[in-house]
Amino acid sequence: MSTHIPPDAILLIELSSGKVGHGVYASNGSTLKTNLVSETDTGKIQLKTQDAVDGDIDLQNTIIDRINAVKHAAYENGITRYRIVATAPLREGEYASDKGSNFADKILAETGLYVDILTGDDEAHAIATAILSDPKIASLSPEPTLIIDMGGKSTEFISVDPNSKITGSQSFPFGHKQNVGDINRLVDNAVQRIAGETAHPTRIIYSGSVFRHSVKASNQAATPPLHKTHTPFSDFMTASSNDGSLARAIDFPKNSVAVASTLAQAVETTLSPNTVTTSTAKIPTGVILTTSQFYTLPKPDAPDIGQTPSPL
Repeated sequence: MSTHIPPDAILLIELSSGKVGHGVYASNGSTLKTNLVSETDTGKIQLKTQDAVDGDIDLQNTIIDRINAVKHAAYENGITRYRIVATAPLREGEYASDKGSNFADKILAETGLYVDILTGDDEAHAIATAILSDPKIASLSPEPTLIIDMGGKSTEFISVDPNSKITGSQSFPFGHKQNVGDINRLVDNAVQRIAGETAHPTRIIYSGSVFRHSVKASNQAATPPLHKTHTPFSDFMTASSNDGSLARAIDFPKNSVAVASTLAQAVETTLSPNTVTTSTAKIPTGVILTTSQFYTLPKPDAPDIGQTPSPL
């Protein structure tokens, strides 16, 4: 049975280190449709780093072909609003936006769609908003909270007060794709900085695909779920990284699970939270909820292709 797509629906495309993803969302952030074009049709894409994007013309063209396919499918479904957001691959460190914008300009020229490169603060605010709107999280008792969202190339730390107000955020240029041999120093520096600059959080919320996939795998592999038999949560992640069958079930490289385990261990040892949990909320929901800036989806082969659009 096909999903009815209302006329005010929003197409959101996300260019992250893990994927080129897309979905159709209602204005309240709820998901209407997770994909208009399947990976079976176009193949799986991973951006990895901006150097890889800048130097790989075939990858650029594959991404542009995917965006054009999604644009055409959206237009055929009557969708008139869109936004494309890019995170760490087009932003962080040596892969800064002055390089990344070259690829963003190419996307605009060849698809007619404008790419917004989110700052670390933008990304942190979006993911925190998505997590705080998650019914599972919203039902928890109020307490000082630290949200930790680990992506492939960046990790966001977001402080939230007991009234669910975001009080601060910091973005660090490391993620689960970091070489595990380099992660201890990076994580320790980040956690010590967070500990020195934020009020003591009594709850930690982990977010991001490596944590999400780990919990999902444990739910399927053990009764009771593995993550509920390990306190702190870092013990579960350590068990996951050491258990070959579970690591395979997580469907993430062992290195990624080990990096997430190192992060969780450092956080929980330094901050000693009372409670630890995870959220399955994703950044597109937060982007929808934190912005009113969307663009009009151009018609396929429109004559104004390549021109920077005006926000609605």
